[in-house]
Amino acid sequence: MVGAVYYPALAISIWWVRGPAATWAVLAAVILAGVTSVVLAYSLLFITRRECPYCWTAHAVNWSLLILSFWLFARPS
Repeated sequence: MVGAVYYPALAISIWWVRGPAATWAVLAAVILAGVTSVVLAYSLLFITRRECPYCWTAHAVNWSLLILSFWLFARPS
């Protein structure tokens, strides 16, 4: 349920974010998702030791969004 709200909200906010406060809010959300993916990936690798292609796809998407968001917001306007 969180992802069903998070991904569309992020897609919309990337296009409409203006101002430093909104930029920091988007970056905070992306960082939180990236850190959560790191914790869950660690769990997959070392605790549950399960293969989950859906999980790894979601982790890759979160990490890509993290990199792309920093790249997008770090560019001079």
